[in-house]
Amino acid sequence: MSSSHDDSRPPGRVRLTVDDLLPTADVPLPQVDLTTEPEVFIGSDYVDKAYSLLLPEYGRMDSSSKRVRPMSFVGFQGAGKSRMLKELSKKLREEGIPAIFISFGDETDYDVDTEGASTPLADSLNLRLAWAAATDDARARVARAANVDVDKLNFTMWLEHASINERTAYEWLNHQPCVTDNRTLKYHRQPCVLLIDDLNRFATVKRGERSKAVDRVGAHLRCEFLNEVERHIVFAEPNNVTTVSDGRSLLEMLQKRHLLRPELPFIKENDLEQALKWNVTRGAICWAGRSPGLVWEMCQHGGSLEARVGRVSSIDQSTIFEADAVLCDVVLTAMEGMGASGYSRPHIGNWSTLLNVFDEERTSYNRRYDYCHLLPPCYLAGMCASLAQWDALKEKVDESFCEGLNAVASSLRMLNHAEDGHQWAGPCTAAVLMRLLQGELKHLLYVGVGYFNEIPPQVGTVLPDSLIVPLKWDEQAMGCKFGGYFSSSEWSNTEDVVKAFAKKYASLPSAKPGCVRQPIVFSARLSSLR
Repeated sequence: MSSSHDDSRPPGRVRLTVDDLLPTADVPLPQVDLTTEPEVFIGSDYVDKAYSLLLPEYGRMDSSSKRVRPMSFVGFQGAGKSRMLKELSKKLREEGIPAIFISFGDETDYDVDTEGASTPLADSLNLRLAWAAATDDARARVARAANVDVDKLNFTMWLEHASINERTAYEWLNHQPCVTDNRTLKYHRQPCVLLIDDLNRFATVKRGERSKAVDRVGAHLRCEFLNEVERHIVFAEPNNVTTVSDGRSLLEMLQKRHLLRPELPFIKENDLEQALKWNVTRGAICWAGRSPGLVWEMCQHGGSLEARVGRVSSIDQSTIFEADAVLCDVVLTAMEGMGASGYSRPHIGNWSTLLNVFDEERTSYNRRYDYCHLLPPCYLAGMCASLAQWDALKEKVDESFCEGLNAVASSLRMLNHAEDGHQWAGPCTAAVLMRLLQGELKHLLYVGVGYFNEIPPQVGTVLPDSLIVPLKWDEQAMGCKFGGYFSSSEWSNTEDVVKAFAKKYASLPSAKPGCVRQPIVFSARLSSLR
């Protein structure tokens, strides 16, 4: 950004100088709010992985042949993106790398209609940097201007009573005074990793002057934190929706700059002892997608995780073709990790914010078809139940199909509600039903693939084997309904049934008319958590 910004002091504001800002190595680390987050963090190995990916990028200069890749934490709502940023900042500090955490949410929330209407975008960014790096004396002066005690000073008051121009912010980062070994004074660029939470709130897509301003701020961030050695930027984004302006990502230029997207934490076997201290069952952990953030939220704050599906939905249920597309992409995403197009983000409206996102290489999205999406059981159940109620969808599929969707939802809920030892039957039943639904889609809507694709192995960290092992559809069994039933002379026990449905490229027996008196309940070991 330009360094020719007006240096005049805005009326009633304290104009901050370089002396009012701490060196980047001394900026306080972000605090963890123990009223909303657990004291013990689950996922230190994921932080170590993110650090190992970041370090080579931090140590090199950007070039046209090999661009420095910014890092992004992406995942479903409640997946713990903010906590990962905070834990990574702590890890960086422990390794001697200065880190600054700023946020456009929570305490320093950005509102495009209020702050966005009164404060230039560059000032909004720099004032958050100054809020994080301000000295005690600077805070005291701003508090006096706001006529409050310094311990009562909040960010809203800071916005109203503090100012920092672009030149000051630039000089703070790039002209920090230091004394050399021979006691001469010189200036140097400060090393720094900038971690930004809720960047999407700030870089909203708007036309006109705001779009130009977003591009300008993005260019500034790239110039200051990606183009030079010992600088880097890490941010959190909602799901797979990279903040964009005029078709370009804020931090990507002409689609030549890729992102590092490390995996967010999952509760593993060695984490169970800590997780179970939260008064939660193994089944409930799987219901929440084995996400420490969702499990903690469910245990501490109550409420239904499944209810989020209704709260975030913005899909027009009256549009028949859209209902078709949503149905297909929900089913295919649940079973194969991607929508009907094979490589793009599933066409499920705002429900996409409830997906988790994986990369085959666990490093970057260098190719579009590397995308892999995961639906936690709590969100998949809500989507299936919602889809079953859509009038527009009922015009295209029959009643038994909607009954199947409801059965999937009910089966998945067993993870959270069934007694210990019985909850594992739920996802296995849902696995069989979802495979039948997937085959039925081709018959009813003339969509879908001829053969079921294999699920990327990352999905297996959350879902049971019986759900993720692919099947080959038996054309002779096409059109089977949920009113029918399956039987085989080769099945002598439940294990035989599960293996028959889970075996790769297996053929299913033909469906027989009628129904059994008692529904068959499948049970199997949930991988690594039973």
